[in-house]
Amino acid sequence: MCMFCGDITESALHVLAMCPFAVATWNISLLTRHAHQVHCHTMKDWLREMLEGTSKAQRDHIITLLWAIWGNRNALLWQGVQRSPHEVVGFAQQYVHEFITANDTPSKVTDRVRDPVRWAAPPSGRLKFNFDGAFDPTSGRGAVGVVARDADGGFVAAVAKSVGEVLSAEHAEILAAREGVALALSLGTASPIFEGDSAVVVSAIKRAGQDYSNIGTIVEDVKHLQQQFPSSLFQFTPREANGVAHRLARFGLHNVDNFIWFEVPPDLIQDALLCDVLSRGQAHCPPRCHSSLYQ
Repeated sequence: MCMFCGDITESALHVLAMCPFAVATWNISLLTRHAHQVHCHTMKDWLREMLEGTSKAQRDHIITLLWAIWGNRNALLWQGVQRSPHEVVGFAQQYVHEFITANDTPSKVTDRVRDPVRWAAPPSGRLKFNFDGAFDPTSGRGAVGVVARDADGGFVAAVAKSVGEVLSAEHAEILAAREGVALALSLGTASPIFEGDSAVVVSAIKRAGQDYSNIGTIVEDVKHLQQQFPSSLFQFTPREANGVAHRLARFGLHNVDNFIWFEVPPDLIQDALLCDVLSRGQAHCPPRCHSSLYQ
């Protein structure tokens, strides 16, 4: 049954195009043509008709609005929260604007090869929690990895956990972020820094307002847990600066048990931890820092 209008048939075509809620949303958006006037029997045909003759900018808005409508449906189903058509359109337009702004910064092309980004230690008195998720689309399994270190790069704690029924890479990443916050809470950390290599997930956590995406419920859970710290920070880091957490997540993907370590790091990450400490301010890791079964 449709969550918006109560229609007995809740197909993707109905929810995204033909439902009165969807019709009102598309009319407000003023995108290309009114969605309900595109007469098709399948979602695939409807989308082809909607995108025909559109510009790239229009296609970006159409696809994002589809995602926002479906996210609004999920929020109503799982959280009992619903945005109005105007709010859904506003959310989608803001999301596209933020994406374009983030990707529209011109890059300076030079002949110099870019130096690799290295892990940076947190300020004195604070801990940094690097997190990463791993996802196997074939099995639908995932895993999370988290490592906590101090201002000297010293090992504090780490987690590697297997997770069943993971839907996407972003789903695994947000689960890893939540595991990082949970580890910080268990350690009694005052002002933790959380660092992950998924720009989508980090942006979702930092964005104000309710998240209506497919991972929105977990995003809101992370935000709620984060409020328990007097001061905390989520920030993005490139994959090459997140190697230890990445290795832990890959390890978790190959194991069915859950692992947690305190004070003494496991053998599988000792070389990577040393690499991060020794390579600060250098262009390359020392020898022996690259080999591992769980890269």
